[in-house]
Amino acid sequence: MKLPIQERYQTIYFLYKFHFREDIYETSKFCGCSINTVKNVIFRIEHPTPFIKKGPEPIIKPHHEIFIEIQTELDHYITNKQLAELLIQNFSDITHCSENTISSARKRLNIIYSPPHSAVKMNDHSRKKRVEWCKYHLENKTSFENVIFSDESWFDFDLNRQWLWRKKKDYSPNVCREKQAHPFRVMIWGAIGLNFKSKLMFIDGTVTSDYYFNEILIGSNVFDDADKVYGKGRWVFQQDNARPHISNETLMSLDYLEIPFIDDWPPYSPDLNVIEVVWAIMKKRIQKKKLFMIDDFKYEIIAVWNNLSFQTINLLIRSMTKRLQACISNNGYTVINYHNQ
Repeated sequence: MKLPIQERYQTIYFLYKFHFREDIYETSKFCGCSINTVKNVIFRIEHPTPFIKKGPEPIIKPHHEIFIEIQTELDHYITNKQLAELLIQNFSDITHCSENTISSARKRLNIIYSPPHSAVKMNDHSRKKRVEWCKYHLENKTSFENVIFSDESWFDFDLNRQWLWRKKKDYSPNVCREKQAHPFRVMIWGAIGLNFKSKLMFIDGTVTSDYYFNEILIGSNVFDDADKVYGKGRWVFQQDNARPHISNETLMSLDYLEIPFIDDWPPYSPDLNVIEVVWAIMKKRIQKKKLFMIDDFKYEIIAVWNNLSFQTINLLIRSMTKRLQACISNNGYTVINYHNQ
């Protein structure tokens, strides 16, 4: 049975090099081939030609890519079809351009198609306070591994969004959309920390200071559970600036129980609270379920919360340094909540 051509070449070369001590005549005689064949085999193996893949010249060249980036920056909703038409109109070296060509170019430029980010509306004073807070904790190398992050969240089925084109890691105001803090439906409360997850609480009715402290904080047993994980007095409680959280009644109750807490949390900063990412993860998973009854909806929320791993939670807790840096880089504007940014 004949060997494949490449193996035949290797066999001839091996005999020539090691068996016949580079004697071309004896090699050709033994292999039953001409001297020229042996010479060609030797040359091919000792002087391999690199394989160069040839293909059509790319349609989109560097100067076209700059045009695509600028047009996308000017109009984040511009479609691939519109961009292709603009390229043909403005450049004589392009006579045809498909939507797929534009899509591929945008991918190379790290421009992705996604819904606009949800951003909290804030004034210059609030942005300044956010930046100052982040700088302080970065400069002092604050560790957040003993912080219990907490918050409420509304869970809603209606999450329809309009999508747009943006650069990866672009969180500027013109690619964000403002939304109300609490849409509607089912409200829950929870807390997380390094290797820590509280009981998930469903909230019925209006959250007053009394309801927040007694029904949620005390009712969830979060303080005692945190003591068991970290040791009494060796952890810090985080909450945002919602009225029931920072009312005199709540703060006095925390002081009375000697609960250490962050008393200078910056305004309008859900993006700095890692539990917001947990809510986003949970909502994304629940979105995939076809649920029509409130009881089924609540059951699914509990199931997703219970399945939330400490690996995921710890990853978020350890992302705080990057979150502070991102807030500063974004001049205090809202930074998207991300899983491992």
